[in-house]
Amino acid sequence: CDSVSGFSPVSTTNYLAPSAAFSAVPKGHIGVIISGDGAVRKAPALICVDGQVYPALALAAFLQATNAGSWEASIRPGAGLFDPAYILSFSAYPGLDIPLDAEGNMRISFASAPNAFRAFSAVDVLDGLVGPAELENQWVLVGATAFGMGDVVPTPYDGATPGVELHARLLTSLLDFEVPFTPSAAGWMLALLSLVFAVVLYFMVSFKEKLSSYGLPIVGLALPILALALHIQLLQGSNLWLGWVYPALYSAVGAGMLILLEHSRVRAERTRVFGNLNSYLPNDIAREIAYSVPNSDISAKRLEVTLLSADLRNFSAFGEARAPEESAAVLHFFFSRATAIIEQHGGR
Repeated sequence: CDSVSGFSPVSTTNYLAPSAAFSAVPKGHIGVIISGDGAVRKAPALICVDGQVYPALALAAFLQATNAGSWEASIRPGAGLFDPAYILSFSAYPGLDIPLDAEGNMRISFASAPNAFRAFSAVDVLDGLVGPAELENQWVLVGATAFGMGDVVPTPYDGATPGVELHARLLTSLLDFEVPFTPSAAGWMLALLSLVFAVVLYFMVSFKEKLSSYGLPIVGLALPILALALHIQLLQGSNLWLGWVYPALYSAVGAGMLILLEHSRVRAERTRVFGNLNSYLPNDIAREIAYSVPNSDISAKRLEVTLLSADLRNFSAFGEARAPEESAAVLHFFFSRATAIIEQHGGR
């Protein structure tokens, strides 16, 4: 249970153990890590109990198959950016490097469907109802699955899965040399991906108004899907668990905020245009011009109207005798007063 380069096995005092009479029988723990959202993604590779280190059941089964007399293990930190936080190695199986995270956990792979694993009741086995054909040349894990023992956990496939199945998945990953893990540079990679998404959103906003209005919602939906697709591709191709939630949330929230800002900008511009037009035109005409879409159609109406022609008496002589600013002030007062009276009576 000694620490190695900052890593130490998980210690526990809450456990179920077999009788001391079975101390010579190879065994392993079946504990898993339940995340805050209730999902199970990891299992400790080693657990320290009363000063004794026990490997996970999958590791115990794997090492038992080597017929090695010693299960001596070594743990070393990852060296590269794409290496896991720690690497677990066993002297009984040279060349097998098991990736661990910073807490010493192995990530469980859910690539195989549950029907890839067969489960038999212990009673059926003891009663001879399970024939040799089902057990011959097979990997067999024996574990407790009673609800009262707390060894029934949720998975992406089922809300109540025996913990033994999770170790069967770990064993499958060990046999295939495909244990998924999170690289040490995952945080930087996610930050870089978020930066790329930010650049895409910036260029989308810089486009013309119509392209930006339609493009931002599309990009807001496409970028989270792209983050998920990249996560799946890295997991299937290189067993790298990068994660996708944070870039997806960043792009979705960023696109939503930009859509709101763009909408606010467009509304402010239209309000300003309407205010300018309303200074020279009646309210309904200014509104129609400001908020209608320009087109080449001819919109003509035939109406009977009364035309009022008004003139300021002696305005030419007034303009010659007064400063231009004074003439403009008189005109402004006249137009403002006349417009208010005319519109008050339904005129334009």
